[in-house]
Amino acid sequence: MSNTQPKFRVAICGAGIGGLFLATVIAKFSSNIKIDVYEAHDAVTTAGAGISFRPRTMRIAKELGIYDDVVAVSTFPPERDTPSPIFRVSDIKEGGYEWFGEKARDSAPASMHRMDFVRVIQNHLPKSCNVHLQKRVQSYAEADSGEITIHFADRTTATTDVLVGADGLRSKTRRCMFETAAKVEPPPFDRSQLSKYTDTSYSGYSIYRDLIPMNKLLAHYPDHPVKSAMYILTTIALVLQLCGKGKHLVGYTINGGAMLNFAAVTYDPALEGTDYPGPDTRWVEDRPKQEMLDLFDDYEPMGRAWLDLSATPSRWAIHVVGKLPFWTRGRVAIIGDAAHAATPHLGAGAGAAIEDAWLLGRLLAHPRTALADVPRALAIFEGICKPNAERVADKSMENGKLYDFYTEDPLLQPGEDERSPAALERRREKLVNARQAIVDAEDPLKQWERAEGLLLQA
Repeated sequence: MSNTQPKFRVAICGAGIGGLFLATVIAKFSSNIKIDVYEAHDAVTTAGAGISFRPRTMRIAKELGIYDDVVAVSTFPPERDTPSPIFRVSDIKEGGYEWFGEKARDSAPASMHRMDFVRVIQNHLPKSCNVHLQKRVQSYAEADSGEITIHFADRTTATTDVLVGADGLRSKTRRCMFETAAKVEPPPFDRSQLSKYTDTSYSGYSIYRDLIPMNKLLAHYPDHPVKSAMYILTTIALVLQLCGKGKHLVGYTINGGAMLNFAAVTYDPALEGTDYPGPDTRWVEDRPKQEMLDLFDDYEPMGRAWLDLSATPSRWAIHVVGKLPFWTRGRVAIIGDAAHAATPHLGAGAGAAIEDAWLLGRLLAHPRTALADVPRALAIFEGICKPNAERVADKSMENGKLYDFYTEDPLLQPGEDERSPAALERRREKLVNARQAIVDAEDPLKQWERAEGLLLQA
């Protein structure tokens, strides 16, 4: 094979964090794979504001050679003492009380604005990687030869040898993958479950988000503890049976400490797993500030201060992708939210997409991976990443319910108050153990060693 002839072509649908990171990994470790990234919008952008990466994700950044650039845009670089999350019981209007503050081992996050991180990745994309804008994927079709034709909303097409859907929650790649597989005889899954895999479901959580300048917050509340720590202000529903009473606030600084990123979270267990009942099925929309204030009317002053200073909060209906029977078919794969969108209660969504992109990119870029080997490489990726991503999704949902006191405590004695020291301690242990289980999962660099070993097996 000549140096100018690519060993195969890879098309990545979606120029979000997962898609761009995948392109960067492939280009870093192979110079003879043609990479095309197709983005639906007219510019590379990303929804949301703050994100956090744990040390396991930052170790990937170091291997990729972007670590210093990521640290440069981080509020709390990972190799310094970082304030531990402080949990408070805050649904007491006169003033709440501290529940606990405990840092799990090797878990201090590096926090930053999403677009700052996206710009870091863009700066490391080689010129040989083509990013095509305003190319919204609608479907794809595989020829008998294995070549894949991608169909876009503007009625144009493109061809590729390998297709990776990094196209988010409403992934057209995922939909087409399962609709195509459902036509196979015998089908690889129960056809009656098709919509469960092609569609998303509402988690029951809605989140009001906004950014507040820290100087504005401290002028309003000079002694606010968030200036030196990340706060998770946790409510206890006064009556556990009343659906929708669970809620919590999460706040942390980004942009070098200049801005506070906060989320005001509400949960309605009756709506979990349903179609979102919002107006015109809009999952993200600006809402009147008063709506948010009313929901948190019983909160203590340090939490209310964030909401009072909010300008135009946006409300996000948090949807999830349930456990899928597979992530890959032939030479097609899905990663990130397209494969395992979860609730945000572990702050692990972006990190999970990066771990997907890291392992898949290394496998595709490996000298041993020829076009004929791609299905096997994709299967190795799925076998390693899928179980861990599903554990993260489960633990994230569990954490949200623990924050909001919507999980049953089997050790609660008759007449014992959910706020009793013993009950709070049991809940604290569950929260810490859930976070630690993610931290203690197999390191992504070790995952790559295992994946390479499987790839090299005859």
